[in-house]
Amino acid sequence: MTNNNTIEIKPGDKMNDGTIFGGISPDTNKPMFIAPADAPLKMQWGEAMEYADGQKAHGYGDWKLPSMAELRVLYKNHNEGALRGTFNDTNGSITSLRYRTADTNGVKTPVKDFGNEEEYASFKALDASVRLIRLGDPMVLSLQANAGLPLKAPSNS
Repeated sequence: MTNNNTIEIKPGDKMNDGTIFGGISPDTNKPMFIAPADAPLKMQWGEAMEYADGQKAHGYGDWKLPSMAELRVLYKNHNEGALRGTFNDTNGSITSLRYRTADTNGVKTPVKDFGNEEEYASFKALDASVRLIRLGDPMVLSLQANAGLPLKAPSNS
């Protein structure tokens, strides 16, 4: 704890609402809160977008697929704290190692392979793993993490 009553949270820290802090979105500079597990099934792009739109979990309804830039941050932090072991990065079919993004370019969408760090353009009709995120308000971190103590999100994770 610092002298101004702030606590710095790190990627992988579990929040009181059950989500996991994944880092700061490079797209919005907002904190990313990660669902603690993948969606139960691999999905095509359209199915994944619908799944995200309809998801109500951990008290929130604003879940989304990460952008490729956000997925890169998740990859960088996927072995930190409570995130460790929650992403499929070692076994299964090739599609289970690949994670879907919200980005699209016509009939293809980028995916990131958590088994080898590579990025691919994948047809939207092919299945891939899905991990939802939500973007939070930095001021709300204190309500989510630690008994009302204000938190300071790191600015470069």
